[in-house]
Amino acid sequence: MKQRILYITSMGHSGSTLLDVLLNQHEQIQSIGEVMFLDEWMEQKYLCSCGAKIHHCSFWKQVFERGNISLGSMDDPNYLNHSVALFEAIAKVSDAPVIVDSSKSPQRLQKLLAAPQLDVKVVHLVRNGLAVVNSLKKSHDRPGTGSDLRTPPTPAYRGILRWVKRNRQIERISRSLGANSFLRVRYEDLCQDPEGVLGEICELTGLEFNKAMLTPDLDNNHNISGSRWRFSEDDVVIKLDEKWKHQIGPGIKLLFQMIGGRLNKKYGYTFR
Repeated sequence: MKQRILYITSMGHSGSTLLDVLLNQHEQIQSIGEVMFLDEWMEQKYLCSCGAKIHHCSFWKQVFERGNISLGSMDDPNYLNHSVALFEAIAKVSDAPVIVDSSKSPQRLQKLLAAPQLDVKVVHLVRNGLAVVNSLKKSHDRPGTGSDLRTPPTPAYRGILRWVKRNRQIERISRSLGANSFLRVRYEDLCQDPEGVLGEICELTGLEFNKAMLTPDLDNNHNISGSRWRFSEDDVVIKLDEKWKHQIGPGIKLLFQMIGGRLNKKYGYTFR
């Protein structure tokens, strides 16, 4: 039987960590975060989202005990085999039929889609491009790295180009996928109608909706990378973040409309 993988692909700052955490509440789903960075986390001894260094995390220790688990470079001809072996180890440790990989990368997605051992379902998570550009232009802590590293700010023009390029890459891949393997989800809809959106995703993976996903917590969450709030002691609240509406000036809005407005409109976002 093929291993079922739910792959979240998106531009960064689109809400993938929130979606990952919500899905992880389902008893038949095990999320692992942005696992494409596994080798970096192992080499640098960064933190699992549970707060322990990855080598000391009870979950990942069991995974590592099942073999020499590493991915290597994406250009390595064995990269796909390494990914499959990693998923197999995670499935045995978690006993979950569905594994969520929120690596976001279209390049990694293409690799996984070529594996005959995997049944990959794809969620393309989108967010209003202006919100993404606004988030990209800020520098953020990376608590999983011990806060020694921060994500550098991205100028608005470059952020717009990145948003357009990433979503177009994902769209090109999606053309080869049928409706039973692909679902586009908006961050805003996830926040405003979490039950409806999560229900659609469960249907895509062949699972029944579980109401536990509506009351998320970070217990038993063992993600790699992702948003910094995973290390907060506050309760997880499903809340729409629209601070960008008051933080982006008219010049950036106009520039975005010229470059990314058509794609943003395609995703259901109107320009005012």
